[in-house]
Amino acid sequence: MPNVRVLIVDDEDFNRQTLRYCLEPEGFVIDEAADGAEAWAMLSGGEAQYDAILLDRKMPEMDGMEVLAKIKGDPDLKAIPVIMQTAMDLEAEIVDGIEAGVYYYLTKPYDVDVLVSVVRGAADNFARLQRVQQELAKRSGAILLLAEGRFVFRTPQEADALAILLASGLDRPAAVAMGLSELMINAVEHGNLELDYQNKSALMAEGRWDAVIEGRLREAPYKDRRVTVDVVRTATYTRFKITDEGKGFDWHAYVDLTLERAFDTHGRGIAMARKMAFEAMAYMGAGNVVEVMVRNKPAPVPTGTAAPRPAIAVVGPVPDGVADRLHAVGDWRVVTNDAAAALPDAALTISASGAGAVTLHHGDSDTPPLALPGDLDLVEATARAVILPASMEIGSDADTRLSPVLTRHQKSLLPDPAVLGGGGGVRLAAWSIACSGVNGDIWGGRMLADGRLALFIADMTGHGPVAGVNAIRLQALVAACDGQPDAVLRRLDEILKQILPTGEYAAMLYGVVDVASRRFEYAAAGVPHPVAFPADGGDPVPGLGKGLPVGASGNFPYELRRLDIPRGGSLVLFTDGLFTLMDGDAPGAHAFERLIRRLTDHGGGAAQGLAALIENRPKSCADDVTALCLTFAE
Repeated sequence: MPNVRVLIVDDEDFNRQTLRYCLEPEGFVIDEAADGAEAWAMLSGGEAQYDAILLDRKMPEMDGMEVLAKIKGDPDLKAIPVIMQTAMDLEAEIVDGIEAGVYYYLTKPYDVDVLVSVVRGAADNFARLQRVQQELAKRSGAILLLAEGRFVFRTPQEADALAILLASGLDRPAAVAMGLSELMINAVEHGNLELDYQNKSALMAEGRWDAVIEGRLREAPYKDRRVTVDVVRTATYTRFKITDEGKGFDWHAYVDLTLERAFDTHGRGIAMARKMAFEAMAYMGAGNVVEVMVRNKPAPVPTGTAAPRPAIAVVGPVPDGVADRLHAVGDWRVVTNDAAAALPDAALTISASGAGAVTLHHGDSDTPPLALPGDLDLVEATARAVILPASMEIGSDADTRLSPVLTRHQKSLLPDPAVLGGGGGVRLAAWSIACSGVNGDIWGGRMLADGRLALFIADMTGHGPVAGVNAIRLQALVAACDGQPDAVLRRLDEILKQILPTGEYAAMLYGVVDVASRRFEYAAAGVPHPVAFPADGGDPVPGLGKGLPVGASGNFPYELRRLDIPRGGSLVLFTDGLFTLMDGDAPGAHAFERLIRRLTDHGGGAAQGLAALIENRPKSCADDVTALCLTFAE
């Protein structure tokens, strides 16, 4: 490998000479340092540019961990891969090194083939990073004009090029590009091409890995498989959802840097991407889907000024501990009483609402408030999702700590189907399932004063705690809106456009059932079509679910629609997660028609067909799912 320069740092002359003897015949240019202090002087002096560093842990003057900390703390040096030498049985030291940023561990005595392979891999990885940085420097950042979109690719080379494009203009673009590339190439190699960890180990040892990749890309069924990348950009962060068409894999073993994989020549890419590139990362379903969140590049702040922190107004006495908890977060300002009057009208305001509960208000004076129990975790989680959504993304520390209380509260808000549908000649069955802890779908219903039954289903943008809090907020807003379904959606569209970040909205349907006439009047905003199923197994009649999602426009002219349900028949409403549940991670072609046929052919009625599909699902699913089935008496 011409022009690849490696620095060997070891206080034992014999060890340095052994490493030189192994590496120089392979074309590496070798420099030596006899201790950490000498190594740091060589590195910080900038006289030579190194492509990899072989670092002994235990040395006089300055040990390996001190040198590593200095390297990782220097912007000009931190990307150089550091290969640390250690004894195999020092587990605690190995874990410390992994957390500190060690690229790879070598054990003494050295296996020459492994040594050469590891150093070559480290140098290749560093060269790739440098190429990525050069490519990013050429990009204009015009991709940031994309608010929402989908990209489709097939090969590792296409994944690499797309990762650079998507990362341009983001905060820490080189790290993001490397992280996206790792996940996207993983989706090709281990997802679509179905080459597992053991396959890769053997093929890499034989030098046949690249050839096998090229071969499978030409073979059925692999050649027709694609990877999709869905992008949603808001004012503060960008989300990427990567979906492949393979069988999935057990991702749990690969998301953390572990001792078991410290000595393998591969298998650390996902964990490194999670640690170095993303604010949050979460696999879903069988492992075919992974979502990551990245901060957008912050807008430049004028010299001498500090970026303002978001503010929360606490008005009047609130339940014990609420104000202290909000103050303890530290990422926002908490102002009280008189000072709260100086905040904008749309600021988040928290006040007491009696019986130990609180009221959260966000938006203009016409926006209905959200009532919550005074549970400190619930109040913090909701406040974070409203004004600091990036802090509550899937996989974040706040998500892990606060999502359980959000899930419990969300479930407590769902109506009892037996009570809501009981009497009046109808039966209601309902299912609502989260793919990642907190549900981004929600449903609700109530009996109106005139005896009709109001129902709604909604699917918020994204998954996880932020989507879950937005679903809770939406449910409160629906309860505060009266009128015909089209008027309700128009009002919700106006409110959500004001209170949600750009790119956040709800696909939903709201309708009213007249049980006596079996007539369903509704308005829809980008959900699957509602369907009326006859009792005798005849042809179902679909309605129309098209419409701009609520919150996307602010003034969309939703229209009133009608669907008549046959005597003894059923009305089925559902979110698009049901397609994913049916097809396994990625909905296939004609999913709506196939789902309706499946429910029709079940034989036990639409409700039993839905139960068979949903209740026999795999343990994990790739999308949130909500479905309602209202069955009328004969």
